[in-house]
Amino acid sequence: MEDSIKVLIVDDHAVVRVGLAALLARAPGIEVVGEASNGGAAVAKAVNLAPDVAVVDLVMPRKDGVATTAELRAKAPGVKVLLLTSFGTSESIARALEVGACGAILKSSSNSELVAAIRKVAAGRRTVSPDIEH
Repeated sequence: MEDSIKVLIVDDHAVVRVGLAALLARAPGIEVVGEASNGGAAVAKAVNLAPDVAVVDLVMPRKDGVATTAELRAKAPGVKVLLLTSFGTSESIARALEVGACGAILKSSSNSELVAAIRKVAAGRRTVSPDIEH
């Protein structure tokens, strides 16, 4: 699909990446163009693959979601970042939004909530799950 939303999935857990890719493969108008297991790989893939949205885990070893977001904004400014987190309250979420993330969603969100958040972020609208304090 030429006008589909291209998504890069970034999470240090393989099972999460595989699950998200499978879920998003069923969503009309969304195409998973790549996966990365850490922030450094995410930036390199974003530069090469030019996704519209990067779904980035907030908590990862070495380079967390905040640092990954900041680097993505600097090196691949066309990529919009949607944070994925297990935590409803975190200073890290606020920091990531400050450095350029376009939204945040809980890992406990429904499939339709995740797809809707990706669509909103791709359209340039900020979205934060109501259960997240920031």
